[in-house]
Amino acid sequence: MFKKVSIKEIKNIRERLESELKFEEDLPYRRREEIKSLICYLNTWLEWKEYRERKHYKEVIESES
Repeated sequence: MFKKVSIKEIKNIRERLESELKFEEDLPYRRREEIKSLICYLNTWLEWKEYRERKHYKEVIESES
């Protein structure tokens, strides 16, 4: 049903959105707000993913000790 996407793809999407926000001064107000919301969501997701990976690696290291 859903395709798994990589962190790299998510970062590319975020960069495209940030560039759209930066260079498009004629964006309608709602579109600007949508982009900001999406960027915020992607940042939160990336932070969560990074946290999960650190937690996982910490558990692996502890289990090997």
